[in-house]
Amino acid sequence: MSLLVEILPVVLSGGSILTLRPPDAASWQVAFPSGFDPGPVVVAALGSRGLRPAVVHSTSWRHEDGRLVLTYVAVLAGAPPAAARLVAHLVPPGALARGGAITPPESLDVDQVLHHALRHLAWLQREDPAVAAELDPAWAAALAGHSPAPFHALLAATA
Repeated sequence: MSLLVEILPVVLSGGSILTLRPPDAASWQVAFPSGFDPGPVVVAALGSRGLRPAVVHSTSWRHEDGRLVLTYVAVLAGAPPAAARLVAHLVPPGALARGGAITPPESLDVDQVLHHALRHLAWLQREDPAVAAELDPAWAAALAGHSPAPFHALLAATA
């Protein structure tokens, strides 16, 4: 089985979260070289397109077309250069994919994976001092709608 690393770069623009994708694909996927740690592979791939990450975090994995796909969200430090050859899209509203207690969702699209990744990022921004220190304060408002499920009740109680 082959292994791919999926990179979901995100940036803030005017308070909105944008995701960057290749013009001809639903997500940016790169071959994963055997024997390497995937985190540095993601950072190197970003650098190869002139992108500078502020935060890189593994968020999920899935089987897709006979391959194992490891997904990383990458918060970019600054606007992407035109030479990055990626197209910015506003993150669409949407629900998470839900599976069973021991089974994955029956179907899964990249936008659902992205929403899951943004929930991870919202949780890290609240709970991980290293991530919180790297994220611009504007990310707190942008991620408010992506809070992890355990925090929904807490946020409602404090509102």
